[in-house]
Amino acid sequence: MSAELISIKLIKPNPKNPRFIKDYKYKELLESLRTSFWMMEARPIVVDENMVVLGGNQRLKACQELKYKEVWFEDGSKWTKEQQAEFIIKDNTHYGEWDYDMLANEFEQKDLQAWGVTGFPFDADDIDEEDSFDQLIVTTQRYTDKEIIDDAYEYYCKAGFPYPDLTKFEMMQEINKLASMPLEDCQRSRIAYKVADSFHKHRFHSSAINMKSPFDSFNIEKNLRKALKMELSEATIKKTTIPFLNLVNGTQACANFRPAYARLMYDRHSPDKSVVFDSSTGYGGRLTGFLASNCSKYIGVDPNTLTHKANQKLFNTLKNNNKECQLINLPAEDVNVDEHKIKGVADFSFTSPPYFTKEIYSDEETQSCNRYNEYAHWMLNFLQPMMKLNYDVLKSGGKTIINIEDVKIKNKVYPLVEDTIEAGKDVGFEYIKTEVFELQNRTTMQDGIKVSVPAFERVIIFKKS
Repeated sequence: MSAELISIKLIKPNPKNPRFIKDYKYKELLESLRTSFWMMEARPIVVDENMVVLGGNQRLKACQELKYKEVWFEDGSKWTKEQQAEFIIKDNTHYGEWDYDMLANEFEQKDLQAWGVTGFPFDADDIDEEDSFDQLIVTTQRYTDKEIIDDAYEYYCKAGFPYPDLTKFEMMQEINKLASMPLEDCQRSRIAYKVADSFHKHRFHSSAINMKSPFDSFNIEKNLRKALKMELSEATIKKTTIPFLNLVNGTQACANFRPAYARLMYDRHSPDKSVVFDSSTGYGGRLTGFLASNCSKYIGVDPNTLTHKANQKLFNTLKNNNKECQLINLPAEDVNVDEHKIKGVADFSFTSPPYFTKEIYSDEETQSCNRYNEYAHWMLNFLQPMMKLNYDVLKSGGKTIINIEDVKIKNKVYPLVEDTIEAGKDVGFEYIKTEVFELQNRTTMQDGIKVSVPAFERVIIFKKS
């Protein structure tokens, strides 16, 4: 068979489809088909001799909702009825959830077993015929969700907060994977993310302004139970991290930078064996990306004492003979380039500075959000000196890239992108362009359902002419 385009009006949904998907999964499917419809040619809708769907009911529904006029299809009319039934089951095995009533009424159990259906009560002959099918399903659940959540809650109360804690050999493998990843795959990948988090456990104690940190939410019984419930409904509760803590209302950790994207920037914009500069190291994401890159030396600046020590430990743990690292524990605006011997040494600089007072990293007086809580004061005393530092450290002809985004704080929008461009021009940079890059989809809760939302930020590219 080969896929062809056909009018969507000619295809009929299968009323006996034994598979369904939850709302949040269906929303993800909609978004996937909206942005990447071309991929449907590789997995088209398969129909029988009456143009009834054998495989692809949810894709058909999504395409109808998106008002597509044509869809990719393949003809399965030459198959026998037995082959068509087998295809319906096997095509759906890895996507969505089984409608067990439909399975029981439309398919033979021996066939379902042979075709790889799991979780089905194949010993149903031993149960009273008067029992409803719903009752059959209940009997297969040996432990209720409440029992699982109660036990998980008791475990975490004793074990404490589940910080990421990779072993050295796990970290080494993650960095190797990142180093060998094609550059085009680095933009949205979260590989090696837990490497930095294994050293920066204090990140989970930080938060966005007027929000609780994951650590604070963890210690509130209602919030922890809610996070466990969401995690159980989505996947499996594990004893390592609880990612759903960040989805509990009023909780938001300070973000770490994705190492994969940092490696993408380093290897795309700087030559091999280059020196790279980072004026706001943060929680080690860009340092981890450097370890996987082709660059030879990383120079990083950050005022946070815990962050500085953690980054030093990260590098000392994972360094090799081909890499150097110079870390400076000072606010960017206080760094003297001559004193630290970093004037004109970097081939490329890349950073993501604080977004004004959006995130609270620590209560140290050296933090820009504590030093300058008025926006005009922050621009004059932090933003512009930070841009001047990047200019002074960079070699002539080198690029500086700033990852930043406008922020809304207490219902007021601060134009960080525009003001960063102007600050760069003021210190002598040539403004090249602003790019919008796609992040990994962000997860949020809407009406109690986990939804994946496309996320974007901007990078501003300058050149030292």
